Amino acid sequence: MRKSLVTAIAALAIMGLTAQAEAQTYTAKVVKVGGDEETPENLALLRFKQIVEQRTKGDVALEVFIGTQLGDEVAIAEGMRLGSVQGGLLTSQAMSQWVPQGDVWSLPFIFETSQDALKAVTGEPGEMVKQYYEDQGYHVVGLWTAGARNPVGHYEIKTVEDAKGKKVRVKQSQLAIDIWNAVGANPTPLPWPDVANAIETKTIDIYTTLGSAWLGMKLYESAPVFSQIDHTWVVYVLSFSKSWWDKLPPEYQEIMEEAAYEMAIFQHHYLNYFNIRGPEIAAQLGGTVVKVEDKSPWIEAMSSIWNDWAAEVDGGQALIDAIQAQN
Repeated sequence: MRKSLVTAIAALAIMGLTAQAEAQTYTAKVVKVGGDEETPENLALLRFKQIVEQRTKGDVALEVFIGTQLGDEVAIAEGMRLGSVQGGLLTSQAMSQWVPQGDVWSLPFIFETSQDALKAVTGEPGEMVKQYYEDQGYHVVGLWTAGARNPVGHYEIKTVEDAKGKKVRVKQSQLAIDIWNAVGANPTPLPWPDVANAIETKTIDIYTTLGSAWLGMKLYESAPVFSQIDHTWVVYVLSFSKSWWDKLPPEYQEIMEEAAYEMAIFQHHYLNYFNIRGPEIAAQLGGTVVKVEDKSPWIEAMSSIWNDWAAEVDGGQALIDAIQAQN
């Protein structure tokens, strides 16, 4: 009898531990710097959270923070490495000091159309880039195209001559600096929270942004001229710290990667629409849109950047070749 009782208690204990393990919740802080809950890429992130939590029945809980309360993009990327933040939707340029290969998406004129960009990030080039993040402690669940980045500010930037001498805010990325140096501008790295004051006080003359953001964030009020060159592209990296990711059961990892792919397609088309309509609507509200029809002088001025970048970045040329093979 006593042996049976001990056996029964042991069995109940094992069942209790099993139930506790099955009920474990995996919680992650996920940060997106900039915009609000209505910004297209932020809507996609919130929908990603919803899908993941629904499909895991709440076992994966994503706490999404939108804004700068936890720091700028570079601080969030560092926080993921240190473990204070588990996930982020960050631009590839913001993570380039750890993963310079992610700058391949931002090489000048690497894509001719938004569809080329989507094909690359969801195809073989995207899979190649993801491995470099893995090596630095990030697990990438999705690469999301956001569209072309264009100059906005106090001045029309239609020709290469227009750019010379202008103070241009850039992200903290060597490639971004090289792009504007190539046309004789004065690039100034600044975190996003400092941009509004810098453009108002004319510490900078221009900065680059998406057409959707120029309208949605009302940037046209302080930076009234939008010069459409489509010279470089924005790709968001949706990633999680490997230390957090590796604790997830495989079935939850699969759910998150499937959800990230679904949202990559959704937000690409959603943002593409607003990148087209945004400047058109902002122009009706007082902004000025200048379209650069002949891009050949810009392409020529920046022509050496691809080779220079590939020579400095491990695997750079292979990434360029993979993208070109798909274009």
